[in-house]
Amino acid sequence: MKHIAKSAAAALLCVPALSLPALSPSAPALASDRPAWEHTAGELRNALLTTDDGLSGYEVRHVATGTAARFLAGRTRQRSWAGRLVPARCRTSATAGLLFDPAKVARFPDAPAAAVEMWGDRALGEALVSVPGDLPRAAVEGRLPRGCGAFRARHGGKTITIRVRRLSEDVLPDIPGATVSGFKRVTPAGVWGNTRPGETNLIVVRSGRLVLETFTDAFGPVDAYSAEFTLKAWRQALERLR
Repeated sequence: MKHIAKSAAAALLCVPALSLPALSPSAPALASDRPAWEHTAGELRNALLTTDDGLSGYEVRHVATGTAARFLAGRTRQRSWAGRLVPARCRTSATAGLLFDPAKVARFPDAPAAAVEMWGDRALGEALVSVPGDLPRAAVEGRLPRGCGAFRARHGGKTITIRVRRLSEDVLPDIPGATVSGFKRVTPAGVWGNTRPGETNLIVVRSGRLVLETFTDAFGPVDAYSAEFTLKAWRQALERLR
C-alpha cells in the first residue's frame, strides 16, 4: 500500500485539508444514442478532477489514459490503487479497483479510460471509463471473493490482518439516476508508524455508458470525505462530457 505511506508523508507536512463546496445531488441523464464508446480517453482525461479544480493542498502524482486492458496489464502509471499487500486471490474491484480486476476488464477490454492520482493529507484517485450501454449492472459493481473479508499479509517482518467490507448506503453519495456501490479496506494501526488504522474507500458510480471510480485513502475515518469527493468528481464529469 505505497499510496498510504505517501499520504502519511504528506500529512506530516501539515498539508491543509480539502474543503469541498456544497453540491446538488441531482445529475442530468446521459445520452444513450451514441456509438459504443461514448467518449474517447482524451475526453475522459479532460473531465477528471485535478488540482486546478479547487483541490487546494494536493499534488497531482500522475495522470494515465488508455484502454481498460492497458490499465489491467500495468502499462500505465496508474498502479498503486491495487495495494501491494492484497493477495492475488483477493485482488478484485472490491479490494483493488475496477481496472485491476481481470474478470471485470474482460467484459470491456477496449473501453477508453483515464485516471488521476493526487497526494495531500489524503491520497485521492479518480478513474473514468466509457463502457458499452448494454453492459449489465453487475459488470462494474464490486464483488468480494469468498474468504477475502479478512486476509493476512506480511509487512515489516510481521503478519497483519487487512479487512474489507461493503460500504452501507448511508455512507455512499446520493446520486439519482445512477447505481452507486463501494467497499472499504482497513489496515491495522502501526503498519506505517501511524497510530490510527488506514482506511481506503473505493466507490463506483455508473449511469448509462459512463463509469466513475473514486479512491480515498488516509489514516483515520474517510467515509464523509470520500462521499463528497465522489459527488464532486461525478458532477464535473457530467458537465464536461455533455
